Amino acid sequence: MSARHAGSSSTFLSDDGFSDFQAGLVGLGRRAFESVVRDPDSLADHPAVRQISASEGRDLWIGDEALQFAAETAYEQLTGNSEAFWDAVEATRSATPPEPSPEPDDDRWDLRDEDEWRRRLPRLLELFRARRLAME
Repeated sequence: MSARHAGSSSTFLSDDGFSDFQAGLVGLGRRAFESVVRDPDSLADHPAVRQISASEGRDLWIGDEALQFAAETAYEQLTGNSEAFWDAVEATRSATPPEPSPEPDDDRWDLRDEDEWRRRLPRLLELFRARRLAME
């Protein structure tokens, strides 16, 4: 998954913010994650996103930084060794190198451009438009 799936560019969403967003998508569950990978606009159908769109002035979003460290934390709880997780990761990497990831499309767009939102993510645009207008 690339920043393209979040409809973002590095100008508008930091690398850390996008990593948190990806972890949050994982936290929504496999079905939601796979649906968003196939069709990013399908995120508009998820109950958590609908709740976020309905929140008035509250700072809610899908990002979940802590989820990025869940495997490491669980491994440490199991072994009692905080470094054991990274040792196991390295051992696995050297035994079977990962398949190279395809390069993401460099399809950046200006998040301020409502026509692009309408073309790329029409359901998310409609879901959040009322909230954005109310905040202006």
